[in-house]
Amino acid sequence: KFFPNRLRQPAELVRFLEDRVCGAGARLGLRELHLSHNLVRAACLEEILWALSRIAARSDRWPKRPFWLRCEENHDLAGEEGRRIAQGSYGALRICLDGNQRKGCTVIACRHNAHVHVVLGSKVETGRKREDA
Repeated sequence: KFFPNRLRQPAELVRFLEDRVCGAGARLGLRELHLSHNLVRAACLEEILWALSRIAARSDRWPKRPFWLRCEENHDLAGEEGRRIAQGSYGALRICLDGNQRKGCTVIACRHNAHVHVVLGSKVETGRKREDA
């Protein structure tokens, strides 16, 4: 968990995600990355999604549970910009934005069989405090 900090463009996170021993594609590796309440830039989210795409492409078996990427309360990712990036095309990577909406997706399962749950949003957008933040 890397929240709340003032992270903007944490390039080393991409290297960590792609590590074959402890990264996102490793059998017992990283399953969640919490970057909420930071200053994460749009370009950083794109780099993370491309890294996850490379991991999915090289992995003969993606872990059964989706990777959980929390990016709430990052000004550059609020609103349409964050959604536009998360809905982009990143090779064969399947991304779900329903992870925090109580629509059948959970931390351990995705009803859309996505590789990654990306959680975006802010209190400013919703006008209320998130229950799980």
